[in-house]
Amino acid sequence: MKPLSHIKHWITSVLVLLVSFANGQNTFQEIFGTVEYNETVGAIFELENGEIYQFGQTGTPSGFTNVSLHKLDAEGNVLDQWYYSTSSNSLFGAAVYSEAEDQFICTYQSEEDTLRRSILAKINRNGMIVWQTSYGQDSGAFAFQSLEIVENKSIVASGFRDGSGFGNDVLVVKFDSLGNEIWTSTYGADLNEVAWSSVTIGDDIFVFGDNQIAQGSYEVLRLKIDNSNGNVEDFALANWPHNSGCRKAVLGLDSSIYVIGESASDSILSFSPYLMKYDRQGHLIWQKLVELAEKSTTGFDITVLNKYALMYTGYSYNDETSTTDMHVSIIDTSGYLHYKKHYDSGALIDIGYTIVPSQDGIIIGGKAGLSQSSDYFLVKDSLPELPIGFEELRSTNNIYVYPVPSQGTVFFQSDVPINKILIMDAFGRALSRSNYNWDSRNSRLEIFDKTGVFFIKIIASNNVLLRRIVIQK
Repeated sequence: MKPLSHIKHWITSVLVLLVSFANGQNTFQEIFGTVEYNETVGAIFELENGEIYQFGQTGTPSGFTNVSLHKLDAEGNVLDQWYYSTSSNSLFGAAVYSEAEDQFICTYQSEEDTLRRSILAKINRNGMIVWQTSYGQDSGAFAFQSLEIVENKSIVASGFRDGSGFGNDVLVVKFDSLGNEIWTSTYGADLNEVAWSSVTIGDDIFVFGDNQIAQGSYEVLRLKIDNSNGNVEDFALANWPHNSGCRKAVLGLDSSIYVIGESASDSILSFSPYLMKYDRQGHLIWQKLVELAEKSTTGFDITVLNKYALMYTGYSYNDETSTTDMHVSIIDTSGYLHYKKHYDSGALIDIGYTIVPSQDGIIIGGKAGLSQSSDYFLVKDSLPELPIGFEELRSTNNIYVYPVPSQGTVFFQSDVPINKILIMDAFGRALSRSNYNWDSRNSRLEIFDKTGVFFIKIIASNNVLLRRIVIQK
């Protein structure tokens, strides 16, 4: 594998939109690539100096696909680019940044005739390969779609391989920091199993993916693997109950695991973001559709914003333009949607594949254009200036009330079941509770149609909380 620096001149068109906000932060919406190639952003990293490294893939004059790496400054200007390939087609899988070594780990599938192997490479900030290794056999398909840095700079790679019967089996391989294989684990049960993401907690590696149960029908698969030897200890399935798929798992700051994907609604042609929350033992706490969409909305990547909020990206249908837009959505740790924003490049289809927090807000990457001809689509934006109140989330006796202030909807979280909620006006007079809608631990009130000061009294087990709420329209 070698950088193909001689094809830098392929990039023929660049569009940069810079916007300066009142807080002095600069954001950009950048589209770059060539007309005839299919180019996609697959992974983004913002380093401490503000430089952005973008992994993805691009086409070549000979009609093949190469892995791409772009280095950009904080304003979205391309500073350098490198391309990698070992065969006719090289399809990007995943990338991760090792802070301990200040280097990147990248994986992609190398396709040549019937041989499809996974390439794992360590790359420095100058785009040079430190080492590379190939994983696979003389026939069949092997592909890693997720990378994770674990203890002692080891690497956990998850994906799939050709199964012994129909379809694929889950493939998980642990490598040391030099790319040497430590152990390999596979799992295959029904028709087709594929791993998309992993989260390591101590001695356990939780792998999330798709499990096909019938032709065209999938469930979310969760595997628990021993970190020391690769043994599969148990598995579990989740479904909405319609056709469900997994895309990315992330460890929250509350030590819970959050998994984003999509699930079909009553109409098989419509998908909605499907969110699952697991505890650190891998038990499913809850699952829900974040947005019930009449026309498809998806979640491809999820990341942690802070202890109380997460962000995800994907694509969402825009009724006004009849196009598909890249979007960012902010949810709380109970799965409630608080904020959503569309990004439209002007192309018919815009898709967000990856999202990361940045020093100034967020960065989202994906593609703009049709499947046969698309450009890199990179957006850097500030966080919304909304009274979401996550940063002001306060706890009394393990009961959380937010946002503060609110625009009319108030959320509650409790570590113990909530028995009673009483809403009072500023004079202590009780208000009607007929429109309340809550479950035993997570509550949501939308009764505030007036502005002003209110008081909320929550009784949960032996805990009592009195909270002052300000409603601002």
